[in-house]
Amino acid sequence: MFSQSTSGLSRLFTEAKKAQNHLHHELPYREHDAIDRVFRNQHAQGFGFRLSILGGANDTIIQSLNKLVADLPQGDKWDYQLQLFGHNRVAHYLESNEALLSKRGGVCAKMARDDAIYANYAAQAGFFHRQKNSHFDLRDYDAFMFVSTCEDEPQALLDARITLETGLMQLGFDLQPLTPEALLTHVGDVLNFDPNQDRPQLKSYHPLESLHRQALAPDTEMMTHREYIDTRHTNDKGEETRGRIVNMGLSKLPGDYRLYALPECFSSLRNVSRSIKCPHMLTLNFRHEPTGKQNASNDAKIKDLTKTVESKMALLAPTAKDELAERKAIQAGLLGKSFTIASMVLTVTLFTNRKEGKQHTQAAREAFSNAGLDIAPLKMLQPQALLSILPFMMSEGLWEDCKRVGRTRTVKSSNLVNFFPVVLDFRQLKGGMLLPTMRQQISFFNPFTCGSDNQNIALTGGSGAGKSFFVQEMAENVYAMGGKVWILDKGASYKKLTLSLGGTYMTHNNIYLNPFTHLGKMADAQFEFVDDDGTAVDPMMEALDNITALFATIASPYAPLSTFQQSVLGDAIVQAWEAKGVDTLVDDVRDALIDIAGEEQDRRIKDIAVQLKKYGTDGTYSDVFNKPSMLDPKVEFTTLELDGFPPAVLRPVIFALMVSINQQMYLSGSRSTPKLCIIEEAWSLLSGANEQAREFINTGYRTARKFGGAFCTVTQGIEDFFSSEEAKASYNNSDIHILLRQGAGFDNYLTDNPNVFSSFDQAIIKGFEKSSEAGYSCARIKAGGHVTYHRFSPPPSNAPCSPRSLTSLSIVKTWCKQATLWSRPLSKRPCTFTAMKSTPSSKPSIKRAVPSKHRGNTWLLAAIWVSWLWVGVTTHSQAKDFGRVAPAFPIGEIDMLDWIEHRLKQFEANGKMADLQDTFTQRVKASIQTPTPVQGLLTTTSPRTFYVDPSVTLTKDLLVPNTGQRIAKAGTRINPFDPTTWPAIEGQSVLPNFELSKVLVFFDARDAKQRRFASQYTHTKPIKWVLTGGSPNAMAALTGQQYYFAQQGFLTKQLHITHLPAIAYQEGTRWRIDEVDVSGLMRLEKTPSP
Repeated sequence: MFSQSTSGLSRLFTEAKKAQNHLHHELPYREHDAIDRVFRNQHAQGFGFRLSILGGANDTIIQSLNKLVADLPQGDKWDYQLQLFGHNRVAHYLESNEALLSKRGGVCAKMARDDAIYANYAAQAGFFHRQKNSHFDLRDYDAFMFVSTCEDEPQALLDARITLETGLMQLGFDLQPLTPEALLTHVGDVLNFDPNQDRPQLKSYHPLESLHRQALAPDTEMMTHREYIDTRHTNDKGEETRGRIVNMGLSKLPGDYRLYALPECFSSLRNVSRSIKCPHMLTLNFRHEPTGKQNASNDAKIKDLTKTVESKMALLAPTAKDELAERKAIQAGLLGKSFTIASMVLTVTLFTNRKEGKQHTQAAREAFSNAGLDIAPLKMLQPQALLSILPFMMSEGLWEDCKRVGRTRTVKSSNLVNFFPVVLDFRQLKGGMLLPTMRQQISFFNPFTCGSDNQNIALTGGSGAGKSFFVQEMAENVYAMGGKVWILDKGASYKKLTLSLGGTYMTHNNIYLNPFTHLGKMADAQFEFVDDDGTAVDPMMEALDNITALFATIASPYAPLSTFQQSVLGDAIVQAWEAKGVDTLVDDVRDALIDIAGEEQDRRIKDIAVQLKKYGTDGTYSDVFNKPSMLDPKVEFTTLELDGFPPAVLRPVIFALMVSINQQMYLSGSRSTPKLCIIEEAWSLLSGANEQAREFINTGYRTARKFGGAFCTVTQGIEDFFSSEEAKASYNNSDIHILLRQGAGFDNYLTDNPNVFSSFDQAIIKGFEKSSEAGYSCARIKAGGHVTYHRFSPPPSNAPCSPRSLTSLSIVKTWCKQATLWSRPLSKRPCTFTAMKSTPSSKPSIKRAVPSKHRGNTWLLAAIWVSWLWVGVTTHSQAKDFGRVAPAFPIGEIDMLDWIEHRLKQFEANGKMADLQDTFTQRVKASIQTPTPVQGLLTTTSPRTFYVDPSVTLTKDLLVPNTGQRIAKAGTRINPFDPTTWPAIEGQSVLPNFELSKVLVFFDARDAKQRRFASQYTHTKPIKWVLTGGSPNAMAALTGQQYYFAQQGFLTKQLHITHLPAIAYQEGTRWRIDEVDVSGLMRLEKTPSP
């Protein structure tokens, strides 16, 4: 009896281990039907979508989602799942943006690279700031929906998919059907989460292998604890990855909760410290309860409650009356089809680590609580919760398990849809200025691609708002993308930026603005522009209309001209232009007006001519409007400093600049070229109450739009935009409104305009902190019908260009000089390093091949060469003197080797030589001791044997080098293992068959189980050990054998090896490859160390 019992128990253990030796046995995924786009699972079938995320929600969307849910199949055979996955995998967006901002090369490419490095760092470690208890990183979110059923009828599932596709697309969702690769990637992201993964990586799919066997890393380990699960696996790079998964659930249903409050759960706008500080996932599983069954159950409860309320039992059940009223409301809703009844399971999953697990868990609880949802870790239910968030698992029997432990909640469908994880911030991913939302979603700002009706910007920010940083970054980005920038500055805020970008900086001493200077170029140009409606734009007509409006404004700055006067003024301008062309002066326009006035005997016309007198060649401001315009269409970054102009002429100068810049925008060519004119300190420049000036601005802004350009007007406070007609016109003609931190005048503005901002917006805007105290700037952007809140953290590399930076202007000038030097050709010299193969007693040696003159400085030469490649930038040169304040350099070539030798002597003098040489030596030694691992090689639990044909086909004739005799024709197939296929030379006999004398064994020395395999494996033939990862020297010291390394994976690729360990040897005329399963071996814990 005892023996039988023991045998039975042993058999039980054996069977249990056989069935449950790996987590993938718990996964239901089996195959994918490519025709129906359906996943055939173990006990059910289903489909999935990747959803776009809504940039906000309202009650209308909630009602539409409620109706959509009501149309879905009901019953316990149907399961629905929605997921929102937040992570830091944004490197692909940053790389694309870096390429976009590197179009110009030179200093722009260098700055784009520096910004990308900082952004990639911030995505994981967070941006630099001065806030306490806050973490601001870069996040991206992915939304998914899965539907599964146990129904035997396949058509029912297809009909449900059509219902969902139609309903969701009508609500504005973009749907992408889930492929097998996408499903495997999604499941792997949950069970094998890698915190170091910086971009999405799609897994491969093998149709002939079951899906569940491809979902996980073969060495996945999970250790379940009371409140979390510790994980370990080897990622695609062969690196061991450890993590911690914490699953949390609802403590109770909220009293009042709306769909648009969901983003506050992840990161609060009002309290920046309330946010989730690690990657996370929100999962909502639900079932649609049968309406008929729910009606019957509810009616029975109403009947019982009615008896209770109408009897003396009501005294013992004081809440019965309220429950009866609620039941009757449910009855009315079900009968009126206002809602249905559903059951749901909500799970919040955190992907954290051992060190910060408790802090991240508490932060998530506080963030959700701040938004109205109380969550807590699911004690003793972590494995169940983890399985419940995987696609299609609920239909495999897990729903009943969740119901049994009390995780399901019964709600009305109208309440259920408020938990749908499909809403976050609106974002732009088309590139431009990196501007994450205040909820840390990655987003970019580019006025030319943000979807607004026009690209004009009204930007306002008080003192300490970080306005100058923000505007400079925007200007730099437009320029870097190949655009043109003009800045009307007051206070030299942009001088450093202009010089660093090789632009032109002009002051009042050399700003001349004759509006006729470039009209000839416009008349000769062949650029074709069309309106948004496709109507062709006549550039000369637009230009003359602008000039007419300019002359009307300067002739009558305080009172508008009549329609008759404007018409006559336009005629006079045309006459002057036709007579003098590009040499037209204000005098010519005035003379034409006098002539027309004499013909018409009209005093009103003569008055205009008199008012233009002070702008003529004999007037007070003769030079400004009569000397040829100094704005060169070929210069792509121009700053015009307006300090120094008398106040009386300042407004006419601004209007004249707008006319000239509009002309430049046309002469820039294609409408697709970004063109931006920034008017800084606009509250002091655009002061007045002239209706005519307002109309001039309207005309100028419209013209810029037709030529593909935009104006950005910058003021101190939003109230400044309503202090004059000109400022109001700028605001009303701008479809992009950017609001930074406001000053004291904001409260007065809200008092006078209480309905402009909602109470929610007011609270957030008033919460914007000073950039000097927070370490970043906050911005509210309204563009293209969307309102978003952003956080701008200036890249550290931009600090020298800050207008308030302590760095002096001399640093920028020095930078320009270095850029000019570094942009010159470098005479390259050979510098090679050769690593010898390692043996148990040998040490890595390095051979140097450099000219004898510099042989002693090999290491530093290499370091300087690499550094030169990294920091090389270029500057522009100008052929004419426009008053540009910038360094000038004589034409000449500097011998780069002389410069390097000079730098080497400096390094020797200050002691840096030894430090650099030591650092570089250590790096080279480290790369020899531990070469770069071969990528893409995994372990396997399914050993296999396959064969590889080594044959090659000649692509050209094979000739004897000395005689030119042809040995074999092109197209001949040769097998190195088959001498009968070898080409024969006359007089030589065919060689006999032979076999390779050694066996090649490939393994990764970083894996303890593979090291165990290598220590135990023997073969009848000598073994040549080839590493794909780890240190050959360390293994040689450990085992006393010689090791080689598969450099760059050349051998593994040729032999089609994808899993390790692998044994390769000759069998007949082919390679035989045996891939070995080492999962059952003990670990060899003694890790080789160099």
